[in-house]
Amino acid sequence: MTESNVFGLLFQAGMVGAFIVYALARDRRETAERKDRDEQWRTFLENQAEVFRSEGVVREDSWKTFLEDERAQRKEAMALGTSYVNDLASAIGQLTTALGQHELGAEKRHDAVLDAVKENRRLIKARKAA
Repeated sequence: MTESNVFGLLFQAGMVGAFIVYALARDRRETAERKDRDEQWRTFLENQAEVFRSEGVVREDSWKTFLEDERAQRKEAMALGTSYVNDLASAIGQLTTALGQHELGAEKRHDAVLDAVKENRRLIKARKAA
C-alpha cells in the first residue's frame, strides 16, 4: 500500500468517525429535546385532565342540584294536580247531587201541578154535572 492510500484510509476513517460522533451527539440532543417535549405534553395533558375533572365535579354538582330541584317541582306539580283533580271530582259530585235534588224537586212540583190539573178537571166536571 502506498502512502497516499494510507492517508486516504485514515482520512476516510476520520470522516466516518466524525460523522458517527456528530450522529451520536445529534441523537443525544434530539433525545433530550424529545424527552423535554414529552414531559411538557405530559404536564399539559395532566393539567387538562385535572381541569376537566374539576369542571366535571362542578358540572355534576350543578346537574345534581338541577335534578333535585326539577324533581321537587315535579312532585309539587303532581301534588297540586292531584288536589286539583280531587277538587274537581268533589265539585262534580256536589253538582250531581244538586242536579239530582233539583230533579226530585221538579218531579214533585210536576206531580203537584198534575194533581192540581186533575183536581181542576174534577171540579169542572162536578160543576157541569150539578
